[in-house]
Amino acid sequence: MVIFFTGFLVLIALQFIFLRNGLRKGARGDKNFVVIQLISIVIVISYGLNILFLHFGEKGLWLSKMMLSIFGSLFMIELGVFTKVKIENFAQKTKYTNLVVFIVSLIVTFACSISFFNIQSELFFSYEVTKWLPFSAFSENIVVFVPGDLWMTYAFFWCALVFIYGLLDITRIVMRSLINSIHEVIIIVVFIIESILFITFVKKPEIFCFQLGVFTVLLPIFYFCLMYRDKPLFIKRSLRSSLFDQTNEMYVIFNADDLLVDFNGTAKEFFGFTNNDVLKLNIKKFISDYVPLGSVPSDSFSIEQIYVKGKNEERRICQLDYRRISYFRNVTRCSFFALHDISELLKSFTDLQQASMTDNITGLLAQHVLTKKIREINMYRKFPYSVAACSVQIKNSSSRTINNNIALIHVSECIRSKIRGSDFASYENGKIILLFPATLEVAQSVMDRIAESINDDELMEFDINFSYGLATRETPDTDIQETINKAHSLMFQKNVEIMNK
Repeated sequence: MVIFFTGFLVLIALQFIFLRNGLRKGARGDKNFVVIQLISIVIVISYGLNILFLHFGEKGLWLSKMMLSIFGSLFMIELGVFTKVKIENFAQKTKYTNLVVFIVSLIVTFACSISFFNIQSELFFSYEVTKWLPFSAFSENIVVFVPGDLWMTYAFFWCALVFIYGLLDITRIVMRSLINSIHEVIIIVVFIIESILFITFVKKPEIFCFQLGVFTVLLPIFYFCLMYRDKPLFIKRSLRSSLFDQTNEMYVIFNADDLLVDFNGTAKEFFGFTNNDVLKLNIKKFISDYVPLGSVPSDSFSIEQIYVKGKNEERRICQLDYRRISYFRNVTRCSFFALHDISELLKSFTDLQQASMTDNITGLLAQHVLTKKIREINMYRKFPYSVAACSVQIKNSSSRTINNNIALIHVSECIRSKIRGSDFASYENGKIILLFPATLEVAQSVMDRIAESINDDELMEFDINFSYGLATRETPDTDIQETINKAHSLMFQKNVEIMNK
């Protein structure tokens, strides 16, 4: 008896210590936490008094029943407060939130009223004196509920409500295939315990009271974890593994012995890894077969662009991050490769860069590219160099067959098809500039081919005039811009002659 109640006093003391520490660590001012913790303490006291009063004989039986009613009623209130907090803080807010809270409050009030009304009438359930724990040598007598038909019906509906509400939480988590935080685990555990409690209540009421007492002590701890310790903890591992497997980057991990130990789905698909490669493929062979680094790196590093080879000789341009994690004076713990495929990114950048270098209408190089080319020719004193300045004019301005843009497009296509790979063609302020790294004679032969190609086009022959001026750089020190200006002058002279005819 002394040992039994000493244990109760120690348990109550621990609850007060937990209450004090909870108030110090963030729960100060939280009325719900204080209420739940104080109710839990009173429940434990009523549990002990239930056993104590039975030692007073028949007079103590009624008091034990009263303590049992207090025990059950306070538990329902504590559970109601916990459920209300859960709905208000973690459940998705809907127009039915207040309705659910009202239903919970109604059930709690109904249960508390029945508990006290039943002491005299025993209409809903009867009472039985039994051992606190039949399987324990230190067991004491305790008064427990023996449910009747009406109370079993009530327990059935409450259990159904708990099951449905808990099932919604479980379904949401299963559909997501990932537990977001620890509060979801606690909520699921609470609902499972509640279901077990009611099942036990129907079959073994003496065990039910003991389970209820344990759950009462745990409930404030659950509440504190929900509100003030909502951190992933052990859930970090599942979250990290899901992100590791679903990311578009390729991760390949080697252990301290430089043997393959893990890889994500993207790496498996690209490199063709199988489970047979685990602890068999070493880092040296991985580098020789897939990532051309030459030798096994001894330090962490990054590479902006590297060609990586996958299965079926597939090649991709990747950004490589290699990390070698060490401990105890550079003893390797593990190393991993993070490969990010940038092939599409580079292709998009190249296309964008190419688009910025060309003229939208003619497809020839843009004016700013011509400026850079002029600076390059002058800087490196390239010689010989010749220049052609070309113009395109419509013979009949009222012609509906062709307009300026169409004429420029046709002429530009002819120029691109006839110039050499070393020649340079640009569009500048309505004029086409051609640069030839050649003598005047060679440049003249290229221009003859261009003029012939334009004359062979029936549309060009009847609707436009194509004229050009050709000049060559006199010395390596002559500014190429002066040669371009000279070619412009010769072109304008030809245009005047054409107009005077």
